[in-house]
Amino acid sequence: MTKQSDHKITRIQTINAPLAKVWQVVSDFDNPHLWAPGVTDAHKIGPKDKEVGAKRYCKLADFGSIEEEVTQWTENEGYTYEVTPLGPLTNTTSRWKLTSVTPESTQLEVSIQYDIRFSVFGKLMHNFIMKSKLNQSIQDTLSALQQHVEKAPFAA
Repeated sequence: MTKQSDHKITRIQTINAPLAKVWQVVSDFDNPHLWAPGVTDAHKIGPKDKEVGAKRYCKLADFGSIEEEVTQWTENEGYTYEVTPLGPLTNTTSRWKLTSVTPESTQLEVSIQYDIRFSVFGKLMHNFIMKSKLNQSIQDTLSALQQHVEKAPFAA
């Protein structure tokens, strides 16, 4: 990330599964709709997959639609992607980082950095609506991911 954004949200979730099993799900970049409750549809854009330059389209239940492009990819560790502007949010970057805690437990840290556009109106919209929705959406997503990974079969 070249620029420090004005706002940042970080959440950490411990998942009772080996890192390889968690990576198997989160590295399937084109299919977050299979487990993320706020994503109603997603698909790959372009030829790249699981690497820098990979892109996806996501339809979000409560927010509209976005496109995301991977800017950093480290196999079995995590990735970073940029998100197209959405409402008052702009210059949005999301980082997903996995850390093995034990052989059967993985910590997932998700950080989202963003700026606010639309001047005073955007700041008001962010403070009264978007900030709490974004926080809740991230927490719901991590909880759903945890449940999905812990229940899913693992093909090592």
